[in-house]
Formats: sequence, C-alpha cells, structure tokens
Amino acid sequence: MTKKHVKSVSFNLKDEVEQQLWKYVSKKNFSGYVKKLIIEDMKRKMTEKKEQSNTAPVQEKKSISKPSTSMPKLFSSK
Repeated sequence: MTKKHVKSVSFNLKDEVEQQLWKYVSKKNFSGYVKKLIIEDMKRKMTEKKEQSNTAPVQEKKSISKPSTSMPKLFSSK
C-alpha cells in the first residue's frame, strides 16, 4: 500500500469565480496551501467546539440533535 494519497480539485475555467480561484492558487505550492487551510479549519472547529461546550447549558437526560452538515452553495451556477 502506498503511503501517499491524492485528492484532486477541479476548476471550471468557464466560471468566473473558479477562474479567479485558479489564477490565485496556480502561483502557489497548491498542496502545501491546501494542507495549511485544512489545519486552520481543524483548529477553528476545535476552538468552536470548546467554546460551545463551555457555554452550553446542562440538560437532564435529553439527547441533543446533531446540527445540519449540509454545505451552503459557494458558487452561483450560470
């Protein structure tokens, strides 16, 4: 089994927003940049989780439903 795994990202250059993203990241170490963003996102989510657990009221034997994990649509389709 290989020790490296690859995740691809596609950019639709006909879409103006994605074209701007492509131009921005094409001048960078893309792999390192994406890894840095993932680390920052993980840290942010851990901080949010800690803040929520510190401010959440204590409930008696009631289950708390999980928040929706649906992602907002980032790019408008034309």
